[in-house]
Amino acid sequence: MSITSNTGSARAGSWAPEPVKRVLRPLVQWIGVRYNRAEALWYDIKNKTDTTGSVPAAGLDIPDDLTTHVTGFQSVNEHYLRRVLEEVGFPDGSVFVDIGCGKGKALLIAAEYPFIRKVVGVELAESLCRVSEANIEIARARLGFDKPAEVIHGDAVAIDYSGGENIFFLNNPFDAEFMKIFIDKMEESARRQPRKIWMLYGNPAHANTIAQDGRLKLVREFKFFGPGRNITVFEL
Repeated sequence: MSITSNTGSARAGSWAPEPVKRVLRPLVQWIGVRYNRAEALWYDIKNKTDTTGSVPAAGLDIPDDLTTHVTGFQSVNEHYLRRVLEEVGFPDGSVFVDIGCGKGKALLIAAEYPFIRKVVGVELAESLCRVSEANIEIARARLGFDKPAEVIHGDAVAIDYSGGENIFFLNNPFDAEFMKIFIDKMEESARRQPRKIWMLYGNPAHANTIAQDGRLKLVREFKFFGPGRNITVFEL
């Protein structure tokens, strides 16, 4: 079973012959990387926050035995996440959780939506937790951020999700092995506290593994410009 898009976009690979694509692909990637860097910089300039950056797992203050499972920190594109939050149709009173929240950008974005009542960030690197908390305080002072917010320093696959959490955002935080463990956690939580759960999977490197696992239903795949920027939505 493989992931396919239902956005109505043309299939990748149908727009040009392979030799042309080989020539253009590096250029498109170069433009995509710089577009996303510019977007991230502009977000911080206009909001006076510190959410930009990209740090590999080896450069984070996390346990050595977890670096092979963790991908690192990568800032999410504001416009892309907003489109998903605005088009899927989530219920009022939702609790938004960012798994591997980094510097908290997704939390700040999600908290602006009326249907979100609380945002929670889970982050393994303590240094990033502190930055995320600082950004939340900046947002409270400057942007009217008035939602309950919590940043948890810990391992996402070892946390008990029993507070009604129903929207989980993952910007490709870990490998396929940890992804399966995380799905176990979501399934266990839904069994103890029955509810519909959504997983918004950014840069969905292991989307086919999730589909083959069979426990999550594919809702929609959003395709965006720039490498690693697609967001696939699953439902439990």
